[in-house]
Amino acid sequence: MPFIDFFLKPSPEEPELTKEILEITLKTTGVAPLLMLYGDKRKWNKKHLKALTLILCNVVKHGDRDRGVFLYERKKQKNIPISFNPNGVGFSSIHWVIDELHKADLIDDVIAPKQQRGIMSQFTIKPRILKLAWD
Repeated sequence: MPFIDFFLKPSPEEPELTKEILEITLKTTGVAPLLMLYGDKRKWNKKHLKALTLILCNVVKHGDRDRGVFLYERKKQKNIPISFNPNGVGFSSIHWVIDELHKADLIDDVIAPKQQRGIMSQFTIKPRILKLAWD
């Protein structure tokens, strides 16, 4: 099962994901109305948009592997060094985005129990997130 690849980013000709682009995409595709902003300025800040971009790039690149299951760490930890995370995406932002995607019913999220060592959390993509990622 693939882990989240921190080296992925959109092609250079793609515009950077902003709140406006996200709103327009969600309105035109109708894929995830629950991801809408609804005037909350705390939702979808730059760090969240960076993490969403990373997740969507992973969905496009590795979504067809192992039935779309991705493994990730849920424990609180410091961010990994820039040599392994060139986009500078933080773990708390990734966790927040995964939670929002789960609330919007775009992924199935299974959080590993905190007391058990060696078991990782996982999320499974649904076809609607593939449409959002390609759009």
